[in-house]
Amino acid sequence: MKKPEIITVIIAIIAVVLLTALILARPVYLALNPEETTGSAEESTEETSAEETTGAEVTTEAAEITTEPVTVPVTEPVTEPVTEPVTEPITEPVTEPVTEPVTEPITEPLTEPVTEPETTAAEAWRLLYTPKHIEGSESVGITSSGYAIEVKDGITYVGGILIANKTYTLPETYRPSEYMGKEWVAKLLPEAQTAFEKMQADFKAENPRASGFKIQSAYRSYSYQGGLYDNYVKRDGKAAADRYSARAGHSEHQTGLGADINPVGTSTLTEAIKNTTEGKWLAENSWKYGFILRYPEGKEEITGYLYEPWHFRYVGIEAAAAIHMSGLTLEEFLGITSVYAD
Repeated sequence: MKKPEIITVIIAIIAVVLLTALILARPVYLALNPEETTGSAEESTEETSAEETTGAEVTTEAAEITTEPVTVPVTEPVTEPVTEPVTEPITEPVTEPVTEPVTEPITEPLTEPVTEPETTAAEAWRLLYTPKHIEGSESVGITSSGYAIEVKDGITYVGGILIANKTYTLPETYRPSEYMGKEWVAKLLPEAQTAFEKMQADFKAENPRASGFKIQSAYRSYSYQGGLYDNYVKRDGKAAADRYSARAGHSEHQTGLGADINPVGTSTLTEAIKNTTEGKWLAENSWKYGFILRYPEGKEEITGYLYEPWHFRYVGIEAAAAIHMSGLTLEEFLGITSVYAD
């Protein structure tokens, strides 16, 4: 085969290949652009016929041996731009915030709770004691504890209890009938003496090995007490004597209801009694018989006297129980003072 013929055949083959590529590429194009599928069937048929005709012509021309080369224009497939659907932005509806109407809170007026005044232990124990009214007496006042102050024949009673201390005095003429003609007696008035003897017997029953206790001094007349006090003033001075001895008319011994109690076999009155079996028992149990420890330790500014663990005063069981349980002195319980006027 001559050279020009070979070239012609090659060109024909290239043309066929290109046409075939175009034919094969169209379905792909249509798949990507489905909108062009409809109504294009006739165009496809016509194009195919044209292409087949063209191919035939090319084949015929290739069969003829010519010297002029046939140039077939290469047609690039037309690619339609892919158009993305326009999506409208989704906008959330603007919701106005719901505003609740502002309401002022209803303010109730503040009411302070009504509180009853607290009742102290002392006040509670005072309720156990029923004050006695002294017949024929004159009321001269009320104490800070609410007890009536009554005076009869120069003798002062507070809440029905006979009082003799630095504030309240006894007249020089006061002398219970049991002590007529006597200046000093180691015995109390009948009611108080009976209570003492029972207390004495009960102690011995509970403490058979103990010596027991006795009244060392009970009633003293106005003049007898005055003599004792004067002797103490000469010995220790007035200021010192006033701390442990009563002036005439201010001593409980004159009432016949106060007593100095000492263990049997002991004649001197000292603080040592508080450490004895008798002293301890009296401090814990005397109130059960109507007696109170009259001048407790640490209460000098209230009672007016130094601590005397031996000095007891008869006030009756009801009053003694209330006073003992309250932990107060007689002055504190009744709401009175014990201070000399001068």
